[in-house]
Amino acid sequence: MSEPAKNYFPWVIAILASLTLMVSNGMTISGLSVFDESLLNEFGWNRGELKFRDMVTLGVTGIAAPFLGVFLDRYGPRACMIVGWLLLGGAYVLYSRINSLGDLYFVHVIMGIVLILNGLNAGVILVSSWFVEKRGTAIGIALVGTSLGGAMFPQYGTAMIQSVGWRQAYLSELIFPVALLLLTIGRLY
Repeated sequence: MSEPAKNYFPWVIAILASLTLMVSNGMTISGLSVFDESLLNEFGWNRGELKFRDMVTLGVTGIAAPFLGVFLDRYGPRACMIVGWLLLGGAYVLYSRINSLGDLYFVHVIMGIVLILNGLNAGVILVSSWFVEKRGTAIGIALVGTSLGGAMFPQYGTAMIQSVGWRQAYLSELIFPVALLLLTIGRLY
């Protein structure tokens, strides 16, 4: 790698970490609320039963983060992110096929794990490994992805629900974890 490329590559990593957080957090947290009305209408659940899914996701993340963090240390963010993208894709396939609250909560257990393998833990470790100076700036760039996901995924989900219905809308979002999986396998991270 040439000297100029070596100087810019860490910043590319910070941008890719931002993209990672945009997809992982956007698809597991902020992008799901647009599906609420469809799920409530389809299954007749009350809002409390539906929203308990968020507690499942964040509870699993909080409890499992120290334990799964061991894998991030041992195998590195890249290997963990590959597993995370596969889990996120699988979770969205399962989401498109849910028929009960048990199904819903199971999907959110998976999403809690995704938040560790592809979320803040992985993003901060990834960026920190490339930066000593300007680490705070680089982590700040990465963390912008969380807000971008919150802005983008509700819009995308709403458009897809109106276009193809809620079950197919979940499947249409598979393009995002698949694209990030290919980037991760391709060693861009």
